[in-house]
Amino acid sequence: MTVRARPIVSAFIAYLAVLGTSGVVHADLVAVSFDAEGGAELVGLGETEPGTNIGSFRFTTGINNCSFDGAATTCSVSGTYTETAASTNLPGATGTFIFTQSYQGDGPSPLIVENIEPFGEIIRFVETQGTTFTLNVRGDGGLVLNLIGGFGFSAAADPSSASCTGLESTTPCTIGQVGLVPGAVYSSSALSSFSFLIPEEIFIPLPAALWLFVSGGLSLLGLARFKRRRYR
Repeated sequence: MTVRARPIVSAFIAYLAVLGTSGVVHADLVAVSFDAEGGAELVGLGETEPGTNIGSFRFTTGINNCSFDGAATTCSVSGTYTETAASTNLPGATGTFIFTQSYQGDGPSPLIVENIEPFGEIIRFVETQGTTFTLNVRGDGGLVLNLIGGFGFSAAADPSSASCTGLESTTPCTIGQVGLVPGAVYSSSALSSFSFLIPEEIFIPLPAALWLFVSGGLSLLGLARFKRRRYR
């Protein structure tokens, strides 16, 4: 059965609240896109332990744009971006980006995440199993960045496009519920926003990053070391 997600307001640049209070990391480049295409999907794997109500999932960003080249599957999100006022690079600068999530083979995503609390909206990595994240940025002013890991991103689902399958008709279509049911799916065919940051220094290694799902939004905090520089 398909259950339409309830239209709740999405919170998307969630990582700014987290990093802003740490006093450790200051993002060099922070940007947001409101026309990103690609969608996202979580497939429930069931409770991590019986009775905990903590769900686990396979996760794919860019589920609508996946391709297999005979060796690996690559899923992508792309669009235009604008650097936000929080960016210490060039606030207001614009350009285009392509984000990818890739893994070997043509099977389901090997990226496993789980709730950190019962019925929760906050998810953490459990197993990356060779998943690779890349970010290609092309600024209108000449900026060119090609990153493999070492960046953070946040993708907010469009509530009007989000739906669930595999749940009872009386069960709310939420990420917390989907994770408890093996084979249930939370899918968003559209994104209301996609944000990314490029930080200055290591704070949280990528495999230990947190996925944050808030009111239809989701974000990954994946940070790595970058030398202090200004991107133009």
